[in-house]
Amino acid sequence: MIATEEFIELCENEEQVVAVFLHEIAHVEEQHGLRSMIQDAGLFLILSLVLGDISSLGGMAASLPALVIESRYSQNFEKEADLFAGKVLEESGIGAGTMKDILILLHKGTPDIDFVQFFSTHPGLEERVDALDALGGADTEPNSGSGDKKNASGAD
Repeated sequence: MIATEEFIELCENEEQVVAVFLHEIAHVEEQHGLRSMIQDAGLFLILSLVLGDISSLGGMAASLPALVIESRYSQNFEKEADLFAGKVLEESGIGAGTMKDILILLHKGTPDIDFVQFFSTHPGLEERVDALDALGGADTEPNSGSGDKKNASGAD
Protein backbone atom coordinates (compact mmCIF):
# COMPACT_ATOMS: atom_id res chain seq x y z
CA MET A 1 0.00 0.00 0.00
CA ILE A 2 1.16 3.46 -0.82
CA ALA A 3 -0.19 6.59 0.82
CA THR A 4 0.33 9.78 -1.14
CA GLU A 5 1.17 13.05 0.52
CA GLU A 6 -2.14 14.41 -0.81
CA PHE A 7 -4.05 11.60 0.94
CA ILE A 8 -2.21 12.13 4.23
CA GLU A 9 -2.96 15.87 4.05
CA LEU A 10 -6.63 15.12 3.35
CA CYS A 11 -6.96 13.05 6.52
CA GLU A 12 -7.96 15.04 9.58
CA ASN A 13 -6.31 12.61 12.00
CA GLU A 14 -4.26 9.43 12.17
CA GLU A 15 -7.36 7.30 12.79
CA GLN A 16 -8.63 8.14 9.29
CA VAL A 17 -5.35 6.92 7.79
CA VAL A 18 -5.73 3.73 9.82
CA ALA A 19 -9.34 3.35 8.59
CA VAL A 20 -8.26 3.44 4.94
CA PHE A 21 -5.37 1.04 5.58
CA LEU A 22 -7.79 -1.36 7.31
CA HIS A 23 -10.08 -1.12 4.28
CA GLU A 24 -7.17 -2.03 1.99
CA ILE A 25 -6.03 -4.84 4.30
CA ALA A 26 -9.56 -6.27 4.07
CA HIS A 27 -9.14 -6.63 0.30
CA VAL A 28 -6.09 -8.83 0.95
CA GLU A 29 -7.63 -10.75 3.87
CA GLU A 30 -10.83 -11.46 1.92
CA GLN A 31 -8.84 -12.32 -1.25
CA HIS A 32 -10.81 -9.84 -3.35
CA GLY A 33 -8.14 -9.73 -6.06
CA LEU A 34 -8.16 -13.50 -6.54
CA ARG A 35 -11.95 -13.72 -6.31
CA SER A 36 -12.28 -10.95 -8.89
CA MET A 37 -9.94 -12.73 -11.31
CA ILE A 38 -11.88 -15.99 -10.96
CA GLN A 39 -15.23 -14.23 -11.43
CA ASP A 40 -13.96 -12.25 -14.42
CA ALA A 41 -12.55 -15.38 -16.06
CA GLY A 42 -15.78 -17.29 -15.50
CA LEU A 43 -17.86 -14.42 -16.84
CA PHE A 44 -15.63 -14.13 -19.92
CA LEU A 45 -15.90 -17.87 -20.53
CA ILE A 46 -19.70 -17.79 -20.30
CA LEU A 47 -19.92 -14.78 -22.62
CA SER A 48 -17.55 -16.44 -25.09
CA LEU A 49 -19.67 -19.59 -25.13
CA VAL A 50 -22.93 -17.66 -25.54
CA LEU A 51 -21.75 -15.00 -27.98
CA GLY A 52 -18.99 -16.80 -29.81
CA ASP A 53 -16.00 -14.69 -30.90
CA ILE A 54 -16.18 -11.53 -28.78
CA SER A 55 -12.98 -10.02 -30.11
CA SER A 56 -14.83 -7.89 -32.66
CA LEU A 57 -16.24 -4.42 -32.05
CA GLY A 58 -19.73 -5.88 -31.93
CA GLY A 59 -18.49 -8.25 -29.30
CA MET A 60 -17.24 -5.29 -27.30
CA ALA A 61 -20.75 -3.85 -27.24
CA ALA A 62 -22.10 -7.26 -26.33
CA SER A 63 -19.73 -7.37 -23.36
CA LEU A 64 -21.36 -4.31 -21.79
CA PRO A 65 -23.50 -6.53 -19.50
CA ALA A 66 -20.29 -8.13 -18.27
CA LEU A 67 -18.96 -4.72 -17.30
CA VAL A 68 -22.10 -4.06 -15.29
CA ILE A 69 -21.87 -7.44 -13.53
CA GLU A 70 -18.17 -6.94 -12.87
CA SER A 71 -18.75 -3.49 -11.35
CA ARG A 72 -21.43 -5.00 -9.06
CA TYR A 73 -18.94 -7.62 -7.81
CA SER A 74 -16.40 -4.87 -7.21
CA GLN A 75 -18.94 -2.72 -5.35
CA ASN A 76 -19.73 -5.68 -3.10
CA PHE A 77 -16.02 -6.14 -2.36
CA GLU A 78 -15.75 -2.45 -1.47
CA LYS A 79 -18.69 -2.66 0.94
CA GLU A 80 -17.17 -5.79 2.46
CA ALA A 81 -13.87 -3.94 2.99
CA ASP A 82 -15.69 -0.93 4.50
CA LEU A 83 -17.48 -3.18 6.98
CA PHE A 84 -14.26 -5.01 7.86
CA ALA A 85 -12.60 -1.68 8.64
CA GLY A 86 -15.66 -0.44 10.54
CA LYS A 87 -15.76 -3.55 12.73
CA VAL A 88 -12.05 -3.38 13.55
CA LEU A 89 -12.36 0.34 14.34
CA GLU A 90 -15.32 -0.40 16.63
CA GLU A 91 -13.47 -3.22 18.39
CA SER A 92 -10.43 -0.98 18.93
CA GLY A 93 -12.53 1.78 20.49
CA ILE A 94 -11.97 4.26 17.66
CA GLY A 95 -15.44 3.80 16.21
CA ALA A 96 -16.79 3.23 12.72
CA GLY A 97 -17.64 6.94 12.50
CA THR A 98 -13.98 7.45 11.58
CA MET A 99 -14.49 5.32 8.47
CA LYS A 100 -17.56 7.37 7.58
CA ASP A 101 -15.60 10.61 8.05
CA ILE A 102 -12.84 9.61 5.66
CA LEU A 103 -15.32 8.30 3.09
CA ILE A 104 -17.06 11.69 3.18
CA LEU A 105 -13.73 13.50 2.76
CA LEU A 106 -12.71 11.21 -0.11
CA HIS A 107 -16.03 11.78 -1.90
CA LYS A 108 -15.98 15.57 -1.64
CA GLY A 109 -16.22 17.07 -5.11
CA THR A 110 -17.19 13.75 -6.70
CA PRO A 111 -20.39 14.02 -8.72
CA ASP A 112 -23.13 11.64 -7.67
CA ILE A 113 -24.54 10.73 -11.09
CA ASP A 114 -26.66 7.56 -11.25
CA PHE A 115 -25.43 6.63 -14.74
CA VAL A 116 -21.78 6.90 -13.69
CA GLN A 117 -22.51 5.01 -10.46
CA PHE A 118 -24.03 2.18 -12.48
CA PHE A 119 -20.59 1.39 -13.96
CA SER A 120 -18.50 2.41 -10.95
CA THR A 121 -16.27 -0.05 -9.12
CA HIS A 122 -17.18 1.60 -5.81
CA PRO A 123 -20.61 2.00 -4.24
CA GLY A 124 -22.01 5.50 -3.81
CA LEU A 125 -21.25 7.40 -0.63
CA GLU A 126 -24.78 7.05 0.76
CA GLU A 127 -24.75 3.29 0.24
CA ARG A 128 -21.36 2.96 1.93
CA VAL A 129 -22.39 5.10 4.91
CA ASP A 130 -25.67 3.17 5.25
CA ALA A 131 -23.74 -0.13 5.27
CA LEU A 132 -21.56 1.16 8.11
CA ASP A 133 -24.67 2.30 9.98
CA ALA A 134 -26.04 -1.23 9.64
CA LEU A 135 -23.23 -2.62 11.78
CA GLY A 136 -25.87 -2.43 14.51
CA GLY A 137 -25.36 -0.93 17.92
CA ALA A 138 -22.07 0.53 16.77
CA ASP A 139 -21.18 4.14 17.36
CA THR A 140 -21.12 5.08 13.72
CA GLU A 141 -21.76 8.78 14.09
CA PRO A 142 -19.23 10.78 12.09
CA ASN A 143 -16.37 11.89 14.30
CA SER A 144 -15.83 15.23 12.55
CA GLY A 145 -13.57 17.42 14.54
CA SER A 146 -12.10 14.57 16.57
CA GLY A 147 -8.38 14.13 16.55
CA ASP A 148 -5.77 16.59 15.48
CA LYS A 149 -5.75 18.14 12.04
CA LYS A 150 -2.44 17.49 10.34
CA ASN A 151 -0.61 20.41 8.85
CA ALA A 152 0.65 20.40 5.25
CA SER A 153 3.90 18.67 6.26
CA GLY A 154 2.00 15.77 7.82
CA ALA A 155 3.41 16.51 11.29
CA ASP A 156 1.25 16.82 14.39
